[in-house]
Order: sequence, then structure tokens, then C-alpha cells
Amino acid sequence: MEQNLKRIADSVRLPEDSRTRIRAQIASHREKQEASIMKTKKHLPRLAVALAVLLALSLTAAAVALQKSRGFVITERMSQAEKDQLVEESSIVYARKQIDADGTVHYFNSDGSEALVLSAEEDAAYQTRLRAEHDRAVCESTALVDLSTMPVLPNAVTELAVDADGNFAGFGFENAQMVLLYPEASGGFSLQAGDTVTLSFDTEKLCSLGFGSFKDGEYAGETTVSADGFLYTFEIEADGEYCFFLENLSAGMCILSNGAVTVH
Repeated sequence: MEQNLKRIADSVRLPEDSRTRIRAQIASHREKQEASIMKTKKHLPRLAVALAVLLALSLTAAAVALQKSRGFVITERMSQAEKDQLVEESSIVYARKQIDADGTVHYFNSDGSEALVLSAEEDAAYQTRLRAEHDRAVCESTALVDLSTMPVLPNAVTELAVDADGNFAGFGFENAQMVLLYPEASGGFSLQAGDTVTLSFDTEKLCSLGFGSFKDGEYAGETTVSADGFLYTFEIEADGEYCFFLENLSAGMCILSNGAVTVH
């Protein structure tokens, strides 16, 4: 987060006094963190310090693993208890941002300490840059299709191969995440007009999902369906190479199992 906030001072076009103030806040926050660490080390026994370091490393590793999943995780070998825990944890929301009545925006660290304060103008510039960087990263995340042809981009995209028998691994994904299904032996399903493609799978609970497709790399449409078990059929109207996708439109995580793609 600190790196993103630093870009406000160094990259976003803001007045010089704003950039100077933001850089000063970041530097002050870093000094306070370092001082706090040194104070803790000074007063804790050596064993306690070692345990604290190990805990910090494990939490960092967990955070990195979660971040790399981008709201997506393979659940094929998970027990039911592990799946339940995953759904529960995904429903926890941490407040990292607070907006005052005058528009002043406060950003907070995971421990609740204040990291940065921005004016409404500064935050607007920050959000604009953040959205542009996000959209570019999403569009560059897959070479299977051209995501820029979508009317609205998802938060993230995960490619998931469909094996020779038409099956794909069970998975869980969070709100606004998209899973792109493609045949493992090629970059798309070669289909002809009149073919039908059926996606079937089970879910752990009632889910609202978007079913969509790309034809020859370009967005072809999407339909929203809500159910707790799915059997959705695409009617192919023109010859071409297709990829199909699922998008989570529910408020929380959805876990899918027994997934299959059948072509007739």
C-alpha cells in the first residue's frame, strides 16, 4: 500500500506542496514504524523477539499468498471444513479508508494506524491513476482473449483449463472475479454454427453468476443467472474459436465443484 501511496507524490500531477506533504507523511510513518520495532526489540526477551519475527514473516507470507490468488483459489482437494472457513474469511471486510464531511480522505494500515491523509482533489487523482493501472493490469493478465472489448472489466481474471474429458477443477472465487475456461490443448474451442455448449457444476450455496463468451478473442455477451446448482447452455450462432467465462456477481465467495463443459 505504501508503494501505491508514494506514487501519488511522485507520479500524479498534483501541486508541489501536495507532493511534498504526502512524501513527508510517508517518511514520518516509516520512521514511526522503525522506532516501534526497535522499542519492541529493546524490551522483549530474545526468545519473544524471535517469535515476533517469525509471526511477522508468517503473516507476510499469508498476505502474499492471498494477494497472488487475486480472489481465486483451487478447492479441488479441500475438505468441507476448509471450504467453510474460506467462505467465512472472505466475508470479513477491513476498513482501510475513511472520508470526512469535507472530503478529506484517511488511509489506514491493517493494524488500524493512519498511513496517509489526502484532500478530496488528491484522492480523486489517486483513484483515477489506480483505476487506469488496474484496467491495464487486468487486460494484460491473459493472452487468450482481448479483455478490452468487455463493457466492464472484472477485478481480476484467472485462466482455467478444461481437460480432454471436458472437466475443470473445482475452485472458489470472490465478487467481481472472472474465470476464463479454455481447452487445455489449445487457446479456444473450435465450434460451428448450430453447436451447443453446456456448462454444468455444483455450488456450495445460492450464487449469482455471469455466464459469457468470447468469439475469436472478442467479447460476445454475458447472461446473469442465480441458483445453487447450474446447467447453462450456449447456442453457437457462428463458426469461430470460443472461450467461455464465469463471473462472480454475488456479494461473497462462491465455491464450485464437479465442473464440466459439454459440446454437442
